[in-house]
Amino acid sequence: LVSTRELGREFGDEIDGGRELLAYAAANTAAALFGSSPVIGSLSRTNRAVQLGVTSQWMSVSAFAVTGLLLLFAAPLMACVPVPVLTGIVIAALLTIMEFPLAVRLWKLDRSSAFIFTAAFATELLGLAEGVLVGVFLSFAFFTMRSSAQPSYFLGRLEGQEGFFDLAQTPDARPLRGTVLYQFNGPLFYATEEDFEREILSALKPDTRLVVVTGVTGVFFFAADRLTAFYRDLKGRGISLYLVGQAAAVAEQLSTYGAEDLVQEGAVLPRLTEALEAGGLRSPYPLDER
Repeated sequence: LVSTRELGREFGDEIDGGRELLAYAAANTAAALFGSSPVIGSLSRTNRAVQLGVTSQWMSVSAFAVTGLLLLFAAPLMACVPVPVLTGIVIAALLTIMEFPLAVRLWKLDRSSAFIFTAAFATELLGLAEGVLVGVFLSFAFFTMRSSAQPSYFLGRLEGQEGFFDLAQTPDARPLRGTVLYQFNGPLFYATEEDFEREILSALKPDTRLVVVTGVTGVFFFAADRLTAFYRDLKGRGISLYLVGQAAAVAEQLSTYGAEDLVQEGAVLPRLTEALEAGGLRSPYPLDER
């Protein structure tokens, strides 16, 4: 399917993965009933067809006919062809699609992707399925690490200016009085939820009564339970917590994973200004003393 999608993208064809799987299933069911070989895609044959300028399925029909005739009338001759010769034919057909220039580019621009590329390529020597599995696993692992390392920061205001500014990057900006504005930038899941709580708790002051978090792109199962407990803990201290930004997606996920109380109590809002108003703050917002 990966190879099919890549070729389809190259020629502008839309590939339906479900239809492809159904075709393989039907073909292999027939092969099982008649004792034939398993039916799979052939990347080497497809690449050779591309090299020859083939643009229709007539190549497959003619190949089917020629192969049938060889099996019926010349099978003993095929037995005399050494396996290394057949292997060489496949290698020659595949050499032109080796992505060595891509590997060089990845090494220059994205070392982690270059590592995934190299590991998957090396594992392919053991088997196609093994190479794909290693590539998928490493991609997921790197995605998890990158997602858990998304930059987050606290926001404040500049006197006489609109908008909110990163307190660490804007020395003259000041936090809102009694309020923590936290820009999270990413999804909440098992690898990020603990840091999310720790950073907010570290920013609380004795007079804090409102916490507004923006930038949360999603909430997943394990984080939903922790977030509910965190919300209740803050509420018990007299502090209101609001999530703003992608409200529809976040609210749907919270409801799906059993944290619908946050949605029902209005803790998920589309805009930061709405959360500030819900917490009793209106422009011009009071700022902490320098």
